[in-house]
Amino acid sequence: MEIKKRRSSTRTMVLFTCISALIIGLFACDDQKDGSSAHSGKLRLSLNADTTSLKKGVNSNLTKAVADEFEQFLTVEDYKIQILTEKDTVKSYDRFDQLPSEIELPEGAYTIVASKGNDLPAEFENPYFEGSTAFTIKEGMNTPLDVTCTLGNA
Repeated sequence: MEIKKRRSSTRTMVLFTCISALIIGLFACDDQKDGSSAHSGKLRLSLNADTTSLKKGVNSNLTKAVADEFEQFLTVEDYKIQILTEKDTVKSYDRFDQLPSEIELPEGAYTIVASKGNDLPAEFENPYFEGSTAFTIKEGMNTPLDVTCTLGNA
C-alpha cells in the first residue's frame, strides 16, 4: 500500500511539473518564428527638407543669397531622428543615414521628430530645421512615412 501511495504522488508531481512547464513555455515567449516580436509593425521613413517653407525646395523663385544660406540644410543625412510616445523616447538616432531601412516598433501611436541645428531663439546665424509627424503602427503592417523639415525658429 505504501508503494502505491509513492507511485501516485510521484505521478501527480510529474504531471504537475509537465503541465507547469507547458504553461510557462506558452506564455513566456511571445517571439514569432521569424525573430520579430508579436504585436509589432515596421516603419519606413523618408526624409526631406524644404528651405523655402513653401514646399518647393531650394529651386523656387527665392533669391540666390537666401537659397545659398540654407542649402546645407537640404542634405538630410545628418538630421537627428527621435521616435516618441506620449511618455518617452522610444528610439533615437544621431544621424538619419544611421537609420535601418525598416524600424520595428510595437503597436501604438508615435510621433517622429527630425531636426538639424540648435533650437534657440531665431537668429540669422542660427537656423534650426525641424519636421514632425504623428503615426500609428499596427501589427504586421509596414508603415511608410514622409517627413519634411522646415525652418523651425523663424
